[in-house]
This record gives sequence, C-alpha cells and structure tokens, in this order.
Amino acid sequence: MGDAARPSDEDFKQVLQGSLTTWSSYLSTESEDDLLPWHAIDLKALVSQTPPFLGDGIVSSENISFSCEERRYSLGTGTQTGTLLINGQSTWKTSKGNCTLPSRVLPKQLLLAVGSRRNVEFSEDYPLSDWPGVQGLSGYEKGNYISVLYFAWGYILSARWVEALSRSADHDCDLGYNVQGSNSSPPSNEQSKIQIDLGEDASAEEVFWWRNILCSNDGWDASTKYNGLASTGARPKPPSTEREDLIGDPSVSIADLINDLGELLPRFMTLSSNIWGLRSLLSSTFFNPDIDCNLVSAWLNPAFAVLDSIASGKSSLAVPLANGQPRLGILWLGAILMNVAKIVLQDVRSGMMALDIPASAWTGTTQTFLTLGIGSSHGESIRRDDECRLLFITACEYHERPPVWVWKPFGCTKLCDTELPVEEHAQCASHCLEYECWEWILAKNGSIRDSVPESTLSPVQKSSSLVNVNRSSARLDDYDYDFHSESLSEGYTSGTFRWLRSTGYPRNERPIYKHSWLDLESPDEEDDSESDVDEQSSSKREHVESWLKSME
Repeated sequence: MGDAARPSDEDFKQVLQGSLTTWSSYLSTESEDDLLPWHAIDLKALVSQTPPFLGDGIVSSENISFSCEERRYSLGTGTQTGTLLINGQSTWKTSKGNCTLPSRVLPKQLLLAVGSRRNVEFSEDYPLSDWPGVQGLSGYEKGNYISVLYFAWGYILSARWVEALSRSADHDCDLGYNVQGSNSSPPSNEQSKIQIDLGEDASAEEVFWWRNILCSNDGWDASTKYNGLASTGARPKPPSTEREDLIGDPSVSIADLINDLGELLPRFMTLSSNIWGLRSLLSSTFFNPDIDCNLVSAWLNPAFAVLDSIASGKSSLAVPLANGQPRLGILWLGAILMNVAKIVLQDVRSGMMALDIPASAWTGTTQTFLTLGIGSSHGESIRRDDECRLLFITACEYHERPPVWVWKPFGCTKLCDTELPVEEHAQCASHCLEYECWEWILAKNGSIRDSVPESTLSPVQKSSSLVNVNRSSARLDDYDYDFHSESLSEGYTSGTFRWLRSTGYPRNERPIYKHSWLDLESPDEEDDSESDVDEQSSSKREHVESWLKSME
C-alpha cells in the first residue's frame, strides 16, 4: 500500500517493468549490428513549426531594428567578453470555446552572437569516429566526413547569419576572407595533414572556397558590430588527428543538401540559437505524459539501467536515444558527436530536466504535462494536473510562470479548496494551452510575427511501432541497478507540490505536506496546530470573496 505521497507497490512494479520493457526494446538487434536508425539523420521532421531566423522570408524590409540586449561578464583574467541576445516572445491560446481567456504571452531571449571567437577542436577519438552506417542505406562510399562537413556547414550557416542580420539598421555585419593562395605556408609538423579530393573538374572558385574553410589559419571570419561593439560567430579550428586521411568528394553532397534544405536553414538557425531549448528537447526523450510525479523513479531507473548496459563510447548509444524519440534522433546524434550527450544524461539522471515550451511547440514534441489537454470537472473535485494547467493559463498569483517540474501531480483537489479562477473555469471544458505564434521584437515598437500554419504538427507520443517484437521480455535481474531508489520521485513530488501549493495547502492535504518527501512542518510540531500556509490561503480567499461581493 502507498501513503499520502508514495505510490502503491503494485503501481510502482507495473511502471518499473513497463519502462524496462520499453527501453530495452529500443536497443539494436544483432542483425542490425548497431546501425543508426533512419530517423537519426532526418533533418526535415525536426523544424516544421520553427520560425525562420529573424523573420527571414516573412518581411522584405531592409531597414529593421531588432530589440537586443548585451550581457557582459568577466573571464577571470582581467578581460571581459559577453553575448548579444535578441528579444522575442511566444503567444499561447488558452481557450477553444465560448469561455474566453486572454492568451498567455511568454517573453524569451535567444542567443544572437558571442563576444569572442569560440574554438572547436577535433580529436581522433571523438564519438562515432568510425561511422556505423544507417539502416536502409547502402552503396554509399565508406568513410567518415563529419569533420569536413562540420567546417563546411559552419561557414554556410555563418554566411546566412550575416545575410539575415545585415537587414538590421543597428548591426554592421561582415563576412571576411583571408585569401589562402597556392603558396601559403604548409602546416607545421605538429599539425596533421588532411587531403581532400575535390575532383578533376573542380573550379577555381570551388578550390578557393574549400581552402579558406579548411585552412589552418584564419581563412574566414563572420562578425557584427552592435552599438560599436564587435560580436562574432563560432569559428572552428582544424582537426587534431595524428594520421593523414584521403577524403572523397564531399562538395557534391553539400550542394545537394543546400538545394534540398535551403528553405529550412533559417529554421535550423532559430532552433540552434535557443541553447536551453536544445537541452530541453534532449531531456524530453525521457518524458512520459502518463507518469505521475511520484512514479518518476519507476520510469527513469530502468531507462538508465538499459543505457548503462551499453559499452562506453559505442555508437549504439545513439540507437536507443533516437528510438526513444524519433523526431529528435538527429539532435542526439549531434549531441553525441559534440560530446555533450553525457552532460544531458547526467542532468536527467540527477532529476534536472530542462523545460522550454517554445522549443517543444517548434518541434512538435511534448516536454511537460502543462501543454496537454485539460479535462472538465463535473463533480466536486478536479484532477491536480488540470488544476495546475488552470492556475497557469489564468495567471493566478505566484503561478504566472510555467512550473519547471515537468511531471504531473497525482490525485484530485476539492473544488472548494482551489483558487477562485480554477473553481470558476473547472467545468468549462474548452480551455487549453496551445502554441499560436512567435514574434521577433523590434526596437521601435512592433514585431515580426510567425504564426502557426493551419496544418499544425501533432506532438509526437511514445510509439509502440519501434518496439522490437523479436526481443525477449527484459528482466530486472538482467541489470545491476538500484531499481527501487525513490530519490527522483521524491524530488519531483516535492517540487511539483511546491509550485502547486505556493499560496498554501488546504486542511485535507495535511498528510501530503507533512509527508517526509515534502516535510513542510517539523516532526515535533503539535498535531492540532494548523499550518501557516493553510491559514494564509483561507484568509486570502475570504478577503477576495468579500471584495467580489462588494463589487456586485
């Protein structure tokens, strides 16, 4: 039997086994030999609703002033650097019926530029240095072109960045070249040599393009001046391997991809400028909307038991992560290549799942229970997850910001114990939290608005189609893991209820707020004493009701 906060043993075991079965089904079979799933390289599905960078293609004006903000900080060496952020906001519809509520407008800043160059170093032992191949693809040239393609796409995206930002009257943008002629000094002995075969028909312009992108010196530079201060994009350094490689012709695939993905490039740029959003998307792979906050341990413990069973450094780590959320497979592939996947995984394992609901809407994924549908109450109570949704969409005091705790609370609340706006709208059955548009804020009033198309992207749910039916049912005994640890459930239950009950607990929830997971009162407090938060809530409610009556 469970208690006021803990789930029952039966519920815990059911979720535990279900999670283990699900996550073990995402692994490769022996016949697949760790090949990457096709959706791990699918770019198009990722950004269907993402707004184009700086409103590219929405307005044609060449004299736009964007609302930006500089943030400077010390490097600890006596020098200062900083970042340039651009202001935007997302708008969320809160009603689909006769009962109308104002839309929720959520401000957000995206990274526009950095104050100093960021060097990126390559190593021969980076993840996926031996390309495993992709399921369903055959007949392609063997080899790993990731390093070369990284440089090429870094330049292409930087050039588009300069082009888009040049429309701003407040920015002086430049894309400069340091011409590398055929007589350029050769690399030192400490630097590795990489030969790239551009083909016999390569033009002088093509040779020039590749030489400046891949040269060991400063071949090119993308920068902007805002209020007289220079900012720049990232500029990679050459790869640091110890062997000389001969790489085939990557220019053909680059040209084909530019033609194929050209219209999507501004959308990729917007998504990549949302750093926290990218992290939240990776975290959302582990989110399950059916799981209550007190069952998070039962859901996540098996997930990490399965991931821990994969040999360190193997490409197969990308397989279960991509299968867990197919639309985000390409992001996991990038995170593994950039060696940041382990940081995200450690955060999730520690109970820190990032949340960014604009990124969720842009990619058609679900990160939190907050954006799921709201049910109606036909009785004397309301589900606590619906109570949370109504608290947020009505912007109740202390609930103006979305909860950072992504897992839904368990149980129900008596309507007479809820905040007045919740009680008023509990039976409407028409309220929601649906993405409506994104706006790039302009410096002199106004904005560039990108609205959701009529054919919207449906959020991706966990799909049973990826389950490997040929794999035998996984057993807990197959893994060396502490499956019955409750630390994640405890942390998320405490955080969720702190947000939900930020104005006080009703009397009948005393067993919850006195539970060891929340522990709002000391154990030696007299049992017949009422909690301060309860008295504050009752007093506040009586005051509001009295004020409403005086207005009639």
